[in-house]
Amino acid sequence: MGHHLGPSGLLILLPVLSSCDALGSPSVCTLEARPGIVVEVRDSLTGAPAASGALAIARDGLFADTLRGLDLRVAGAHERPGTYGVSVTKSGYRDWSGAGVRVTSGECHVHTVTLEARLIPT
Repeated sequence: MGHHLGPSGLLILLPVLSSCDALGSPSVCTLEARPGIVVEVRDSLTGAPAASGALAIARDGLFADTLRGLDLRVAGAHERPGTYGVSVTKSGYRDWSGAGVRVTSGECHVHTVTLEARLIPT
């Protein structure tokens, strides 16, 4: 981790995480938190984005995360590998669910799994 003094004399820690990729070239890991699961929520009849007002939850054992977002996509389970069941509920639509969604660890971050939930109007 690099250390630098900021303009006010405060010590600022600048993380530098590095490793080597499959070709032996150095790669730099970032501090961003990447979602393990992204769900694109659409109306099954029109294909229009339908995530607004939907409740999406990812569960892995005792862990549960409410997936958040707007309009089209919701995301969650940030930097958490596991095997998830995902459910999406929205007023005016049938519930949608997916099981066995496997999120794996990568070198620096999880490998994000993207799902498409096509909600059927009731």
